[in-house]
Amino acid sequence: MIALKYYLTGLLLFTALGFMTSACQNTKTEFNKMNWLTGRWENQREGIKTVEIWERKPVDEFQVRGFMLEGTDTLFAESIKVASKKRNIFYTVTIPDQNNGKPVAFKLTGNSGSELIFENPEHDFPQKITYQKAGPDSVLVQIEGVVKNKVKKSEYYLKKTRN
Repeated sequence: MIALKYYLTGLLLFTALGFMTSACQNTKTEFNKMNWLTGRWENQREGIKTVEIWERKPVDEFQVRGFMLEGTDTLFAESIKVASKKRNIFYTVTIPDQNNGKPVAFKLTGNSGSELIFENPEHDFPQKITYQKAGPDSVLVQIEGVVKNKVKKSEYYLKKTRN
């Protein structure tokens, strides 16, 4: 009876460890499929320069700095962290003068290796952020959601300027 108890406990722990290992490997695979975003991305349009700098950290995480410049003036700045939490991957944005400076998390809902989709249906705007590889050194960024019962969508291209 005692031997059976230890056997069942061991079997349960072994099974749980297998699920955890599988979840960690899946997370690592999802992060590896995002590596193409590593580097500096820019767009210059109507005198405004948009920049996103994606940096892969040793742990499965990306740190992203985003900003918009007009000349030497910073019009907009954001800090983004893409990291795993509770077996999911989240794109967490912090913008100092929005949301009382509190971070907003978007869950990764799609990752084909050439397109990433992050969603948060509870957020006012946006509810969906998509990064779509448009070429070897170009990405289409789409930000969309519903505001006052109307679909609102913004999109722009970024060109890779550095790895």
